[in-house]
Amino acid sequence: KKEYEKYLPYLLKTPQETVLLPADNGSRTWAVLADKGYIGPAEDTPDLRRIVPFKAPFTQQELTFNRDLGLIRLQVECFFGRLTKLFAVFGERYRWDHTHFDVDITICSLLTNEHIKMNNLAEVDGTFYNHFLSFRAAKQQQREAKRKAQLAASNANKRRRLGRVVAIEANPIPEGQDRAHNN
Repeated sequence: KKEYEKYLPYLLKTPQETVLLPADNGSRTWAVLADKGYIGPAEDTPDLRRIVPFKAPFTQQELTFNRDLGLIRLQVECFFGRLTKLFAVFGERYRWDHTHFDVDITICSLLTNEHIKMNNLAEVDGTFYNHFLSFRAAKQQQREAKRKAQLAASNANKRRRLGRVVAIEANPIPEGQDRAHNN
C-alpha cells in the first residue's frame, strides 16, 4: 500500500479499452480484483478501484457475486501458479535487490505469458498455486508454533529461576554456614 501510486499508470485504459466493456466505460482505469485476504479501507488507496469479495456472504446475491468473481480470478490464480512454478524466486519473500523488482517481475511475467502461449493454462496451474499458498501458510503456522513453544519454555525457565530465588530468600542461611552444608 505504501507504493501503490507508482503502479497506477499500469491500470490506465487505452482509448480502445475504454469502450470494451459498456458497463465500465465511464472509468479511465481498470479495477483490481482482490481476494478475501485484502485488508484495509478504501481510504488507504484512494485512487485505486478494487473489487473485493464479501468476507462472510449472507445473501444469495453476495454468494453469486463471490462465485462469479472467483471464476474470473481463477485465470489469475492459474497465471500466478505458472509464474511461481517457472520462477521460484517469486515463490517466497522476494530476497533479491528490490531496486530491480519491477524489471524482474516484468521479465518473468512476459516469459510466463510466452510459456502460456506454447502450453495453455490449465486448472493444474491454479491447483499448484493453491497448494503453494497452503504450503506457505502451513510453514507460517509452524514458525508461529515454534515461536510460541520457545516463549513458553523461556517463561517456564524464568518462573523456575524466580522460584529458586524466592525459596532462597524465604530460607536464609544462618551466618557462618554455607548452603551445601545446610541441606
